[in-house]
Amino acid sequence: MFPKPVVSPVDAVALGRTFRDRREQLGRAQDELAIAVGISRVALQNIEAGLSDRAHQRPLNPRLTTLVALCRELDGRLIIDLAQPHGVVVEFDPVADE
Repeated sequence: MFPKPVVSPVDAVALGRTFRDRREQLGRAQDELAIAVGISRVALQNIEAGLSDRAHQRPLNPRLTTLVALCRELDGRLIIDLAQPHGVVVEFDPVADE
């Protein structure tokens, strides 16, 4: 039995979509970004889909080190808000292009 996810599935999908949009904005391919982060392309696809297990539709659950590496490679900040009444909110904030 898996524990109830701390991050809602809706928030996980939104986070994954934000990562994907930023990757595309920067013109980076999934293969190249996955190598730079140290994960497989399939793992990156799952993160961008907001899922850790597509077969069972489980929400995103990457390691913190993976999220930090993604944020560095995508020139952004990781924001984790533990004070939300409905659970943890995890956001990616792209650094504005100068």
